[in-house]
Amino acid sequence: MARQMRLCFSLRAAVLAAMLASTACAHLYGNKEEENEADEDAIVVFDNQSLDQATVFIVPQGLNAQRIGTVMAGRTDTLVVPREFRNKGTVNIVARLLARSRAPSSGPVSIRPGDALEVRLGVDDRILTVLPGRP
Repeated sequence: MARQMRLCFSLRAAVLAAMLASTACAHLYGNKEEENEADEDAIVVFDNQSLDQATVFIVPQGLNAQRIGTVMAGRTDTLVVPREFRNKGTVNIVARLLARSRAPSSGPVSIRPGDALEVRLGVDDRILTVLPGRP
């Protein structure tokens, strides 16, 4: 009887150890997936239809603007949003035009890892239009 109790206790301890080990491994792999999602690039496809060169900035609420690229007149370029600006709530996308006092803005836009936004600066260089892009 004592031997059976020891065997039952040993079996329970082995099952508990296996469960703990599998839980720990699943937790590690789960974190890797979350990290990989957080490392995905967020991009802005900027279509400059104006006649002026546009320097494109991203401006999070309450933080300083950061330049993400320059797009020549009549060109479309893909700009990568810096990691520190993803998942920050909303941001504004601003285009500063060469030799102009205008700086059209998108207004508040949410951007997360893996997102793609299509931003268009029209011919009149007054308005930025933002649409969800193709991932």
